[in-house]
Amino acid sequence: LRAEPNNRAVRVELAGIKKEVEAGRAKEKERLQKAFSQQGGSSFLYNDKEEEERRKAEEKKAREEAKAEELKKRKVEWEDECVKRMSNNEEAISFEDWEKEQKKKQEEE
Repeated sequence: LRAEPNNRAVRVELAGIKKEVEAGRAKEKERLQKAFSQQGGSSFLYNDKEEEERRKAEEKKAREEAKAEELKKRKVEWEDECVKRMSNNEEAISFEDWEKEQKKKQEEE
């Protein structure tokens, strides 16, 4: 083009090449945006990390629920024990004291 600035064929070819380069850049930009975007809550580059975090959160929630259920069960047992004590004209004990007694019994066994 510098040697022959009036050459129409060279200018047409140069314009076509520029369009192809620009289209390639646009496609690359779109791919990179898709790779690093957070659309839909995740990017395919970080899916494994996010899945691991989600799994850990679910496990933690399940452990907490199991712990809460166990506590609820122990409190029901404590209430039953208090009712038995009161029916035998004994004094009811606090949940903490009852729990300490239960732990001692388990350690002895």
